[in-house]
Amino acid sequence: SRKLSWDDFKGPVNATSSESAAATHCGIGFKTNRPVTGGKPEIVVYNTFYVNKSWVRDDAKIPEILYHEQGHFDLCEIYTRKLRQSLASVDMAGKDVKQVLEHIYFDVENEYETRQQAYEQETTHGTNFPQQKRWHDVIARELNAPGETGNALSLATTAH
Repeated sequence: SRKLSWDDFKGPVNATSSESAAATHCGIGFKTNRPVTGGKPEIVVYNTFYVNKSWVRDDAKIPEILYHEQGHFDLCEIYTRKLRQSLASVDMAGKDVKQVLEHIYFDVENEYETRQQAYEQETTHGTNFPQQKRWHDVIARELNAPGETGNALSLATTAH
């Protein structure tokens, strides 16, 4: 539920990206454990914002840009929840469970990457304000959809 602030962007500015004002680096991950006692394995799905990779130019710390960067992170949260929901239905007793988990992960990851690219293109990197507002409204609806719970946020201070 916490929104990003410019203080979360601690990475060095990417000198080769002269057209960008800021960059949000976030990702979806999951881990599993196999209990020794034969109980049901747990799957933990999480959303990580990489503070040491995310950056902003000093002259670009304006609300409109942060608003756009928040959209990137919120899309990551939407697909984190989607992955969590998809993995919840996996039969963990199957012998090919690792392959099933990886297949589901890569399917969701591909959807997520495609959606992030569409967000960048349609908002023209946040400079098309009517499109940015439209995307903001769509993202907000998806985040607030019934049944969407369990958002796990990790602000990573190290690169993974």
